[in-house]
Amino acid sequence: MPPMKLAIIGGGPSAFYVASRLLSLVKADSTNPPLRIHMFDRLWAPHGLVRYGVAPDHPEVKNCTHKFDTAAADPRLKFFGNVNIGSSSTPSPIPHTLNLSLTSILTNYTHLLFATGCTLPTLHPFLPPSSYCLPALSLVHWYTQHPSAPPPPPLERTTHISLIGNGNVSLDVARMLLTPPSVLEKYDVPRPVLDVLNRSQVRHVSIFGRRGPLEAAFTAKELRELTNLPDAAMVPIREDVLDVKETTRQQGRILQLLRKGSKNMFGMTQKTWSLDFYRSPVGLVLPDEERGMAKLSLAHTKVDQETGRAVPTGKTEEVETSLVVTSLGFRSEP
Repeated sequence: MPPMKLAIIGGGPSAFYVASRLLSLVKADSTNPPLRIHMFDRLWAPHGLVRYGVAPDHPEVKNCTHKFDTAAADPRLKFFGNVNIGSSSTPSPIPHTLNLSLTSILTNYTHLLFATGCTLPTLHPFLPPSSYCLPALSLVHWYTQHPSAPPPPPLERTTHISLIGNGNVSLDVARMLLTPPSVLEKYDVPRPVLDVLNRSQVRHVSIFGRRGPLEAAFTAKELRELTNLPDAAMVPIREDVLDVKETTRQQGRILQLLRKGSKNMFGMTQKTWSLDFYRSPVGLVLPDEERGMAKLSLAHTKVDQETGRAVPTGKTEEVETSLVVTSLGFRSEP
């Protein structure tokens, strides 16, 4: 094959999987290597989502880095951190990075691969970011100590948190906020994060989803971990909400867990959490001088059987909350 000099933009799992596969397919030749791979990332360290997206109490998920380390030991692969690829008019969100133009990459490499992933949170149209409404990515980057250095959430004056979206990231955030810091100390949780969690006044976490339990995006594993928290209890879900017919084994396991509830009986712990199905946010009124809590407006919904989409029923409710955290997925940078 003709010599290949590949530039990979991004240093996360997908970048390493591609590099590892190419290195295994092309025979190494120390005198005239037909393959060279340069990996660029604006973060100082590799592994991307594995390092800064996986919850610290899930160390087993990070085992894939052993395969990445094997690839990194190959002399044909070089990693360059603190390098932001793009135009000078698009500043890097990471301070102190070296800006490198895409033109310079194109002129010095035979092939180019983008593996930058989705680095921006999807925002809710009715919930603009504010000091009372944060994207879940901000919290994740806080407790993993991402180099973008988001400020810590004001947990010392927060009693009720409303999570919008019921995927695994939502359950990760809820678990991190409700797990005793003494338990989290066993994992790779930075000391500044533990200090904030020790001052936390969070007593309840509501997890809102616009559709029902059959459409929930979380896995049975994540739900089971939440139900087994040592110092928190789940608010029982109404029987009519769970009176549905599952169609897959995964749905069956989730419904079984929801019907069983948490290890701790509701009413026996200071901290609680709830899964609130068929609720979609339609507005947020921020606190004023007389009212210390924000008011989250929620539309009651149902699932349209033809389209599978959530549609409003016409009913609404208001929930007082200290902080709203939106967890609605991610999108790539333009």
